Amino acid sequence: MASIGIGIGVIGAVGAGFAMRTMLLGVPAVDFMTLILSTLLFRGLALVVRVVPASRAAKLPPTEALPRVAGVLAVARTGAGGDHFGRDLL
Repeated sequence: MASIGIGIGVIGAVGAGFAMRTMLLGVPAVDFMTLILSTLLFRGLALVVRVVPASRAAKLPPTEALPRVAGVLAVARTGAGGDHFGRDLL
């Protein structure tokens, strides 16, 4: 999913650079080093966003995790707690 977003962003950046090349004075339309570094930055960020919650979930024993999930699902199915966000309506 992150690769798709990064690919779309790179294509958009290259397209915008070429579209604005007449307004860019002394600056290249496409700076490949910037594209490479920003791609690596966002790939690293996507990795951190995936790994941190997974490592936190791995530390939790299944006997504690399953009742929490079952409780949330039970509230969502029965509609207890108000609207579908679990808040009481005024």
